[in-house]
Amino acid sequence: MSEKKLPKWIGGAECWLCTRCEKHKPREEMGIRRASPNGLNCYCLECLVIRRKEQWRKNIDHNRTQSRASSARDLAKNPNRTKDYYKANRDTLLVKDRAKYAESAPKRRAQMSEYGKSHRAEREDYRRQYNIDNRQKYLARKRINSAVYRGTIVKPAKCEDCNTPTPKHKLSGHHADYSKPYDVNWVCRKCHNIRDEAMELDSRTTQCRLL
Repeated sequence: MSEKKLPKWIGGAECWLCTRCEKHKPREEMGIRRASPNGLNCYCLECLVIRRKEQWRKNIDHNRTQSRASSARDLAKNPNRTKDYYKANRDTLLVKDRAKYAESAPKRRAQMSEYGKSHRAEREDYRRQYNIDNRQKYLARKRINSAVYRGTIVKPAKCEDCNTPTPKHKLSGHHADYSKPYDVNWVCRKCHNIRDEAMELDSRTTQCRLL
């Protein structure tokens, strides 16, 4: 076995040379190739990912065609494959999604902050114009927020729709009628979205009937 294919001991760990980045890496960071004498690929895992991406880009049109054809064949065999997989692995997928969302939260917050600073004037103009165009809605929200701030109205400890205990700063007042600013339902964000969608659907249905 040549010198390049022999392991090198670094800090008591068995390390192998990646022929692409020319760095010695531990066995668990090297690719697997069962046909080789040591069971390892000559590339590390990072370099394998880069190499596969390069190969994909070289034949991107052909690969996309093959991928779409394969997806179409699988879908024809089992139309409910995605739904069945999600139902069978729902809890695991939710945990992964939440962990990924939490991991990317600092980056998203930084991007939002940077966007807000660079578009502050545009946002202020849009908000001002929105309040002018929706005067009744703006005044209703302002009055209910002022009443909560003064202590005249106290938010409940639970969402009125799903009865889930919710921090008061995450409860928002839903107006069914903006002409009655103090007549609100205190709901969580999820239930508020459901109520807004239902109101929008009712509004569209009414408009269609009038037409």
